[in-house]
Amino acid sequence: MAQQDITSLGTKQVGRTITIRRSPDDLYRAWRSLGELPVFMGNVLSVVEQDHSARWTVRTKDGEETLETVITDDRPGRALGWKTVDGSQPTHAGSVMFAPSLQGKGTEVHVSLTWHTDDAELGGILSRFAEDPGTQLKDDLWRFKRLMETGHLPTTHGQSRGSAQEDDLREERAAPDDQSVFSEGIDGR
Repeated sequence: MAQQDITSLGTKQVGRTITIRRSPDDLYRAWRSLGELPVFMGNVLSVVEQDHSARWTVRTKDGEETLETVITDDRPGRALGWKTVDGSQPTHAGSVMFAPSLQGKGTEVHVSLTWHTDDAELGGILSRFAEDPGTQLKDDLWRFKRLMETGHLPTTHGQSRGSAQEDDLREERAAPDDQSVFSEGIDGR
């Protein structure tokens, strides 16, 4: 995954590129369904679209926050861009571009996000979110790739961990050799 991060006084720009084995049209349609973005975006709780604007509810360390955005670029199969409406602090803009990969096996998806504020407190503002924006974007793009290539998001939820298995082994080692005491069930059968 290619990445580009630029930080200067009051501005942070994060960019990530990933190749996904699907057509640009398929990926654009999935991303353009704004209400479905929370499926693969870790900090996005909901997106409600109205005409060419959207209300995003995102997770923060202190709960949640709402952002109002307008779509600034909408080229089917090629690109989608957005920015926060006037008055939001920090201002935020983003774009996602879809281009056939040079190897002819899939699509390069490039996402660029920019935050800007008039004062030097951008780091403090962005620290409200659970993760570094670059790390969050990387994780979101990997989830998007898995979802688009496999049709679902694999998870380890509910699977055992090594420490749980070690606890079971300790219990087995501690159990008495003569199991006759435990041969009857709880209800005496």
